[in-house]
Amino acid sequence: MVEVRADFLSHIQGQLHAQTEEMSTKEQVGENASRRNSLQFPAMATAKPLPKPTTDLKTVLDSEVKEWHFHIYFHQGNAEEHHYALELRDAVLRLRRDGAFIAVPLFRVNTDPIGPHPAGKFSSLSRDKAIIRMCADRINRGPLSILVHPLTREARADHEVRNSWIGPSWPLDTSTLPVRTFEIPLQYPSLKLGYSSKVPFISPEDRAALGANVEKVLLKEKDAARAPVP
Repeated sequence: MVEVRADFLSHIQGQLHAQTEEMSTKEQVGENASRRNSLQFPAMATAKPLPKPTTDLKTVLDSEVKEWHFHIYFHQGNAEEHHYALELRDAVLRLRRDGAFIAVPLFRVNTDPIGPHPAGKFSSLSRDKAIIRMCADRINRGPLSILVHPLTREARADHEVRNSWIGPSWPLDTSTLPVRTFEIPLQYPSLKLGYSSKVPFISPEDRAALGANVEKVLLKEKDAARAPVP
């Protein structure tokens, strides 16, 4: 009887062990599935349809960017970078003098953080793409980083989401910048460029005629995409 009972107990223990392992495996699978669902749920809950690009002519014209700011950064404790920034600034001034582009660096070079900017820098206003090409060249830029942003009524968005970097980016503190101002902060209106330009306004009708002519010319270009039919 003792031997039978021992065999019986051994059999029962084996079954219990197998059942315990099976339950543990199921619990682990369920826990993993629950964890996956919990990780996926926020993404599903916050998913939003992407907005469509605007095709309204008036909206596009009213939001046209006509002036840009360039901020050239250097580590204020790095004498070599500081010197290089001054060299780049002087190069911009010489090229402006010679008619390469129109850019207006400020007379001062900041050697400490100021406003949203975390390091030494000098700033420049421009509406000319030629200066972008110049600054994008690694030989001209050297070890410096350059922040490029549009100049609009929404200064905070200009620095946060409408900006571009040439070289490594720097963290900005935009908390002091206004979300929106009533007027565009005009820069050097005496130049009569950008937002201060006196170029006659082109009416929507004239723009439509220009657009129709472009479409007509491009009909002969097999690689050119056709504008969608309204």
